[in-house]
Amino acid sequence: MKLNRMQVFSDKEVQSIRDATTRILEETGVKIDSKKALLLLKDRGAEVDMDQGIVRFPAGFQEKCLSSAPRTIDVYSREGERAFTLGDGNSYFASGHNAVFFEDPIKGTFRQFTLKDVENYAKLTHHLEDLDVLGLPASPSGVNSRTSLLYALKTCM
Repeated sequence: MKLNRMQVFSDKEVQSIRDATTRILEETGVKIDSKKALLLLKDRGAEVDMDQGIVRFPAGFQEKCLSSAPRTIDVYSREGERAFTLGDGNSYFASGHNAVFFEDPIKGTFRQFTLKDVENYAKLTHHLEDLDVLGLPASPSGVNSRTSLLYALKTCM
């Protein structure tokens, strides 16, 4: 399906979001629980408070990181074949991401996602021709909450 390129935000709105993001990363920072990641960021020039686990990213540091990022990214299928390229000017569609609850169509109730729900979601998405990529639907319950998305990824694979 070939669609016209979609622009959700105006250039002014994009710049406003970028300015606010730059300010938050520079002034407030990000809490990171991994000592290894904190040391890596400190070695690369970020401002790191090892005691609090807070990393602040000066504007120049952010620009350096952004300028080193690739402009396009190839996305591959499970079979290892290139499926499409993000950033090539085309629109691509993914199934939903990170739902909080699952509405059980049989019982008509809301509940947390399970690994079985994630598996069923992946199977359904695989057969929907207009979707280009499967997005992990939720952080499933019943597994370690800190690594639940890894369980979801393994289930989808």
